Amino acid sequence: MQIPRPYPERSFLILKRLSHMALQRRKVLQIIAGSGFCMSREGSADDITGTSSERRSRLQNKKNIGSLKGVAAEAGVLYGCAVGNNLFSDESFRSLILTHCASLTSTWQMKMKEIWLAPANFDFSETSRLLDFAEAHQMKMRGTCLWWHNSVPDWFRRVEDDALARKLAVRYIRTVTAYYSQAVLDWDVVNEPIDVYEKDFLRRDRFYDLFGDKAIDVAFETMNQSDPKTKGFLCDYLFFRSDTLVNRKVDAILTVLSNAVARGVPIHGFSYQAHLMADFGVAESHHQRLFDGIRSLGLELIISELDVRELQSGLNIYERDAIIASVYHDFIDLVLEYDNLGGIYTWGLSDKYTWARDTWGNPDRHSNPRPLLFDENYNPKPAFASVMRAFRAHSEKLQGVVR
Repeated sequence: MQIPRPYPERSFLILKRLSHMALQRRKVLQIIAGSGFCMSREGSADDITGTSSERRSRLQNKKNIGSLKGVAAEAGVLYGCAVGNNLFSDESFRSLILTHCASLTSTWQMKMKEIWLAPANFDFSETSRLLDFAEAHQMKMRGTCLWWHNSVPDWFRRVEDDALARKLAVRYIRTVTAYYSQAVLDWDVVNEPIDVYEKDFLRRDRFYDLFGDKAIDVAFETMNQSDPKTKGFLCDYLFFRSDTLVNRKVDAILTVLSNAVARGVPIHGFSYQAHLMADFGVAESHHQRLFDGIRSLGLELIISELDVRELQSGLNIYERDAIIASVYHDFIDLVLEYDNLGGIYTWGLSDKYTWARDTWGNPDRHSNPRPLLFDENYNPKPAFASVMRAFRAHSEKLQGVVR
């Protein structure tokens, strides 16, 4: 996704977060204390809770921290994460994935630019490798994504005959979805088609140039005809620069979805790229309005790219981890209340392979991003404990457990 420039309220938001630091720290320490396991030495709970002997004991039991996929299932939700080719090159990372994920999605392997090398040349090797891995380990798989403005092959952009380009774009969806018919749970059919600065909220990209305001209809109808048993999702994000812009993006998403449903477009749900900003908090009211709107349309909700990034703030690693863990906990706690929730996927699992290290994911050029649940050495962080706690609390709620 394209990340807007840091918002003008940045200094105010950082000060606002700092003013709540003591409360956040106490809250996260309570979450970690109740989780029953140690955290990594790098800025986490075993550094700051308990005696030295207690910390050593927890460190010895580090492997007995439980499984995200297990506690998520008890809470009634499918948990997974996005992976790249590092899944096959890093044995320790692969072991972490197998322990904690019940489903996978790809970072880049399934995108158009990676697969569609020429009009009649489709390279499914990387995608098939990932799908074979998932199948071999009884894991589910999400497909992402079929049409995305940032993954259009250069050769396709150069096709000057619009009629031919339209045929090729439709053929692409038919070819890919037919090839993987029923091998994936669902597809992000159209990714990031929304632009808050356009009157109709539709992004002016290659697909809009070819199909106009019917681009979304064409994509979903084509996918549905090719693979009617697989669910199709529209995918987009919020950008946290100001309340005004977040509100406008929520309006835009709900307008586009509502119009599509009214037209009878075979859209099954909305896939939300939950790239949260710690400096903005959980944005509860914005997310409630978005999720309420999706549910009222009768659509399924998937959290497809969850992580919690941050701007440069001058905080130490303990304080940063505490804020990030608190945002994770509160967001998971919020979204689990929606009965149309179909799954939660983090955009990676370890900080070692986070997109927050590249230009798109790190607009503020943070020198040491920590947006995920495990650190670079695959040690669980406070964020892991907070997510586990949220899942367990919801599971107990479902079972009628009273504390």
